[in-house]
Amino acid sequence: MSSTEGGNPAYTARPADAAQAADQTSSETLSTLQDPPVEQPLAPDTGVFDEQTVARARQIITRYPESRSALLPMLHLLQSVQGHISQEGIAFCAQELALSTAEVSSVTSFYSMYKRKPCGEHLVSVCTNTLCAALGGDEIYARLGQRLGSAGRPLHHEETAGEPGTPGSVTLEHAECLAACDLAPVLQVNYEYFDNQTVESAIEVVDGLRRGERPAPTRGAPLTSWRDVELQIAGFFGEPEALRAAVDAPSASEETLVGARLAELRGWQAPPMPDEGPLPPVPEKK
Repeated sequence: MSSTEGGNPAYTARPADAAQAADQTSSETLSTLQDPPVEQPLAPDTGVFDEQTVARARQIITRYPESRSALLPMLHLLQSVQGHISQEGIAFCAQELALSTAEVSSVTSFYSMYKRKPCGEHLVSVCTNTLCAALGGDEIYARLGQRLGSAGRPLHHEETAGEPGTPGSVTLEHAECLAACDLAPVLQVNYEYFDNQTVESAIEVVDGLRRGERPAPTRGAPLTSWRDVELQIAGFFGEPEALRAAVDAPSASEETLVGARLAELRGWQAPPMPDEGPLPPVPEKK
């Protein structure tokens, strides 16, 4: 079928004989044998990061024998500054760690904790993995999406209610597992746990966040903003009082400890490992 059938020319066919093709070295030639000029993108401006951020990034690098190992905490540091991983952030990490931007981008796209869109003041993560989903996690996620949405449209994964970064703004996401199956269904706010949730209690939490409140987690450190937590993950903990409050906060629930306490009460112990014992045979390579 001809590409011009029906009076709608789509393209000019490539000449069968290369000798018939136009001179591709000519500046006036533009045909199917020559790609149109591509505008080169401007290099990201890494100067958007202030002196304190640069100093902290270089302090992170000194923690590791190989500079590339500093990439993960450095990305968290940049999220504490910009609220997401920007093109400038990727270029900055590449520059400081002698990596390619492709290497940095591959890390940011692999780990879900690195956000490519600006995040709200708070990040609400709802576990929708098997046990939490079966006990109500899917319904909690759906109802929070409706609660945080607007104009009849629910909020979806990694979308934000309110202007990202402003007080009371909330980003919603579903999480594959939050490692709290004994307390399902669970959600996290800025990675702090809210256990044994119901639709009603979860809505109460996000309503409080939208009003500018900071509800107390079931366990873990007192609630701060998501950017503050990102700075802590990067290894910078702020005032000593805040660090002490986080360390002193309850970190385990009764449901998690009941097995260990029952074993202690009844004198149960795992059999000791012998100092020397036969090792299992190593299968032969075939």
